[in-house]
Amino acid sequence: MDNPDTTLGDRIIFHGDLPIAWQPVEHDPTRAELANLNESNGSLLRVFSMLDEYPSEPADGNPEIQQAFARMDAKLSLVLDLVGEVLTRQLQLPRPHQIALSELGVHWIEPKPEALPTRAGQNAYVDLYLKPAFPRPLRFFAQLAVSGRTEKGVRFVAQFRGMGEDVQDGLAKLIFRQHRRMIASQRGV
Repeated sequence: MDNPDTTLGDRIIFHGDLPIAWQPVEHDPTRAELANLNESNGSLLRVFSMLDEYPSEPADGNPEIQQAFARMDAKLSLVLDLVGEVLTRQLQLPRPHQIALSELGVHWIEPKPEALPTRAGQNAYVDLYLKPAFPRPLRFFAQLAVSGRTEKGVRFVAQFRGMGEDVQDGLAKLIFRQHRRMIASQRGV
Protein backbone atom coordinates (compact mmCIF):
# COMPACT_ATOMS: atom_id res chain seq x y z
CA MET A 1 0.00 0.00 0.00
CA ASP A 2 1.53 3.29 -0.99
CA ASN A 3 1.50 6.39 1.15
CA PRO A 4 -0.80 8.92 -0.61
CA ASP A 5 -0.40 11.68 1.98
CA THR A 6 1.68 12.70 4.96
CA THR A 7 -0.53 11.12 7.66
CA LEU A 8 2.03 8.42 8.46
CA GLY A 9 4.95 10.84 8.43
CA ASP A 10 8.51 10.08 7.45
CA ARG A 11 8.67 7.04 9.73
CA ILE A 12 9.17 3.30 9.58
CA ILE A 13 5.83 1.95 8.42
CA PHE A 14 4.39 -1.43 9.29
CA HIS A 15 2.51 -3.10 6.45
CA GLY A 16 0.32 -6.11 7.08
CA ASP A 17 -3.11 -7.67 7.18
CA LEU A 18 -4.69 -7.03 10.57
CA PRO A 19 -8.21 -6.78 11.99
CA ILE A 20 -9.29 -3.14 12.22
CA ALA A 21 -12.60 -1.41 12.92
CA TRP A 22 -13.79 2.15 13.50
CA GLN A 23 -16.75 3.89 14.99
CA PRO A 24 -17.62 7.56 14.61
CA VAL A 25 -17.87 9.90 17.60
CA GLU A 26 -19.32 13.37 17.54
CA HIS A 27 -17.22 14.91 20.28
CA ASP A 28 -13.60 15.20 21.28
CA PRO A 29 -12.79 12.95 24.23
CA THR A 30 -12.31 14.59 27.61
CA ARG A 31 -8.88 14.67 29.23
CA ALA A 32 -9.97 11.84 31.53
CA GLU A 33 -11.13 9.72 28.57
CA LEU A 34 -7.82 10.31 26.77
CA ALA A 35 -5.88 9.48 29.95
CA ASN A 36 -7.78 6.19 30.30
CA LEU A 37 -7.25 5.39 26.63
CA ASN A 38 -3.52 6.12 26.88
CA GLU A 39 -3.18 4.08 30.07
CA SER A 40 -4.92 1.09 28.49
CA ASN A 41 -2.88 1.34 25.27
CA GLY A 42 0.36 1.78 27.24
CA SER A 43 -0.34 -1.33 29.31
CA LEU A 44 -1.16 -3.36 26.22
CA LEU A 45 1.98 -2.19 24.40
CA ARG A 46 4.09 -3.20 27.42
CA VAL A 47 2.50 -6.66 27.32
CA PHE A 48 3.27 -6.91 23.59
CA SER A 49 6.85 -5.88 24.31
CA MET A 50 7.21 -8.58 26.98
CA LEU A 51 5.70 -11.19 24.66
CA ASP A 52 8.21 -10.22 21.97
CA GLU A 53 11.24 -10.46 24.27
CA TYR A 54 13.51 -13.44 24.04
CA PRO A 55 14.90 -14.79 27.31
CA SER A 56 18.36 -13.48 27.99
CA GLU A 57 21.20 -15.57 29.24
CA PRO A 58 21.64 -15.56 33.03
CA ALA A 59 24.77 -13.75 34.20
CA ASP A 60 26.31 -16.85 35.78
CA GLY A 61 25.80 -18.95 32.61
CA ASN A 62 24.42 -21.91 34.57
CA PRO A 63 23.05 -24.35 31.93
CA GLU A 64 20.47 -25.88 34.32
CA ILE A 65 18.98 -22.47 35.05
CA GLN A 66 18.99 -21.64 31.34
CA GLN A 67 17.16 -24.87 30.55
CA ALA A 68 14.62 -24.26 33.33
CA PHE A 69 13.93 -20.75 32.01
CA ALA A 70 13.60 -22.07 28.46
CA ARG A 71 11.10 -24.74 29.57
CA MET A 72 9.10 -22.21 31.61
CA ASP A 73 9.08 -19.78 28.68
CA ALA A 74 7.88 -22.52 26.30
CA LYS A 75 5.09 -23.52 28.69
CA LEU A 76 3.94 -19.93 29.19
CA SER A 77 4.00 -19.34 25.43
CA LEU A 78 1.87 -22.44 24.91
CA VAL A 79 -0.67 -21.34 27.54
CA LEU A 80 -0.87 -17.84 26.03
CA ASP A 81 -1.34 -19.28 22.55
CA LEU A 82 -4.12 -21.61 23.74
CA VAL A 83 -5.92 -18.89 25.69
CA GLY A 84 -5.61 -16.54 22.72
CA GLU A 85 -7.05 -19.19 20.40
CA VAL A 86 -10.01 -19.81 22.72
CA LEU A 87 -10.69 -16.07 23.05
CA THR A 88 -10.40 -15.55 19.30
CA ARG A 89 -13.03 -18.23 18.73
CA GLN A 90 -15.34 -16.69 21.35
CA LEU A 91 -14.97 -13.11 20.18
CA GLN A 92 -15.88 -11.91 16.77
CA LEU A 93 -12.88 -9.95 15.56
CA PRO A 94 -13.23 -7.56 12.66
CA ARG A 95 -12.00 -8.96 9.38
CA PRO A 96 -8.36 -8.31 8.48
CA HIS A 97 -7.53 -5.43 6.18
CA GLN A 98 -4.38 -4.44 4.37
CA ILE A 99 -2.94 -1.69 6.59
CA ALA A 100 -0.02 0.73 6.72
CA LEU A 101 0.76 1.89 10.25
CA SER A 102 3.09 4.38 11.91
CA GLU A 103 2.90 5.92 15.35
CA LEU A 104 1.12 8.89 13.76
CA GLY A 105 -1.72 7.11 12.00
CA VAL A 106 -3.00 4.22 9.96
CA HIS A 107 -4.23 3.67 6.40
CA TRP A 108 -6.34 0.76 5.29
CA ILE A 109 -8.42 -0.31 2.34
CA GLU A 110 -12.04 -1.20 3.04
CA PRO A 111 -13.27 -3.47 0.21
CA LYS A 112 -16.98 -2.97 0.91
CA PRO A 113 -17.46 -0.13 3.35
CA GLU A 114 -20.70 -0.30 5.30
CA ALA A 115 -20.27 3.35 6.21
CA LEU A 116 -18.05 6.22 5.19
CA PRO A 117 -16.97 9.20 7.26
CA THR A 118 -19.58 11.92 6.89
CA ARG A 119 -16.89 14.56 6.48
CA ALA A 120 -13.11 14.78 6.20
CA GLY A 121 -11.58 14.90 9.65
CA GLN A 122 -14.51 13.15 11.33
CA ASN A 123 -13.74 12.06 14.88
CA ALA A 124 -13.62 8.31 15.36
CA TYR A 125 -12.26 5.55 17.55
CA VAL A 126 -10.11 3.10 15.64
CA ASP A 127 -9.61 -0.39 17.09
CA LEU A 128 -6.51 -2.14 15.81
CA TYR A 129 -5.68 -5.75 16.70
CA LEU A 130 -1.90 -5.79 16.37
CA LYS A 131 -1.63 -9.35 17.66
CA PRO A 132 -4.76 -11.26 16.63
CA ALA A 133 -3.61 -14.24 18.75
CA PHE A 134 -3.95 -11.85 21.72
CA PRO A 135 -7.41 -10.50 20.85
CA ARG A 136 -7.38 -7.17 22.64
CA PRO A 137 -7.23 -4.07 20.46
CA LEU A 138 -5.32 -0.88 20.80
CA ARG A 139 -7.94 1.87 20.64
CA PHE A 140 -6.99 5.22 19.18
CA PHE A 141 -8.88 8.48 18.98
CA ALA A 142 -8.37 9.71 15.43
CA GLN A 143 -9.52 12.03 12.70
CA LEU A 144 -10.82 9.86 9.90
CA ALA A 145 -11.11 10.59 6.21
CA VAL A 146 -11.37 8.85 2.87
CA SER A 147 -8.32 9.51 0.71
CA GLY A 148 -9.57 7.90 -2.44
CA ARG A 149 -10.84 4.79 -4.12
CA THR A 150 -8.85 1.98 -5.67
CA GLU A 151 -9.81 -1.16 -7.53
CA LYS A 152 -9.62 -2.93 -4.14
CA GLY A 153 -11.97 -0.56 -2.33
CA VAL A 154 -12.03 2.69 -0.38
CA ARG A 155 -8.82 3.95 1.21
CA PHE A 156 -9.36 5.15 4.79
CA VAL A 157 -6.87 7.40 6.56
CA ALA A 158 -6.87 7.87 10.34
CA GLN A 159 -4.59 10.40 11.98
CA PHE A 160 -4.14 9.68 15.69
CA ARG A 161 -5.00 12.43 18.18
CA GLY A 162 -4.40 12.81 21.91
CA MET A 163 -1.88 9.97 22.08
CA GLY A 164 0.47 10.06 25.05
CA GLU A 165 4.19 10.21 24.43
CA ASP A 166 4.78 6.82 26.09
CA VAL A 167 2.13 5.22 23.86
CA GLN A 168 3.63 6.82 20.77
CA ASP A 169 7.10 5.57 21.77
CA GLY A 170 5.77 2.08 22.55
CA LEU A 171 3.99 1.89 19.20
CA ALA A 172 7.11 3.12 17.37
CA LYS A 173 9.22 0.44 19.10
CA LEU A 174 6.72 -2.29 18.24
CA ILE A 175 6.69 -1.18 14.59
CA PHE A 176 10.50 -1.11 14.57
CA ARG A 177 10.69 -4.66 16.00
CA GLN A 178 8.26 -5.92 13.35
CA HIS A 179 10.26 -4.14 10.63
CA ARG A 180 13.53 -5.65 11.93
CA ARG A 181 11.98 -9.15 11.94
CA MET A 182 10.71 -8.70 8.39
CA ILE A 183 14.20 -7.67 7.19
CA ALA A 184 15.78 -10.61 9.03
CA SER A 185 13.31 -13.08 7.51
CA GLN A 186 13.99 -11.70 4.03
CA ARG A 187 17.71 -12.21 4.56
CA GLY A 188 17.14 -15.71 5.94
CA VAL A 189 18.65 -14.85 9.33
